[in-house]
Amino acid sequence: MGLRGPAPRPIVRIEALNGEVRNAKECTVCGIIKSLDSFHRTTSHSSGRATQCGSCYNERRRNYYREYNRTRRKQKGA
Repeated sequence: MGLRGPAPRPIVRIEALNGEVRNAKECTVCGIIKSLDSFHRTTSHSSGRATQCGSCYNERRRNYYREYNRTRRKQKGA
């Protein structure tokens, strides 16, 4: 793990069962190799894509807001 988190995974070419070749990369959270369409665009990485897939990113944000709202309710009620 680097100073700012996990290093970006390289983009690989995969071939589907129908013979179609697509670019893909591995998610740093779930470890599944997914097509580039599953990763948000970013200019901060050399690959031009985020290190986590959209599903993992959305889950992380959902958990953050859930915890944030829980602590805010406790502060308001106290």
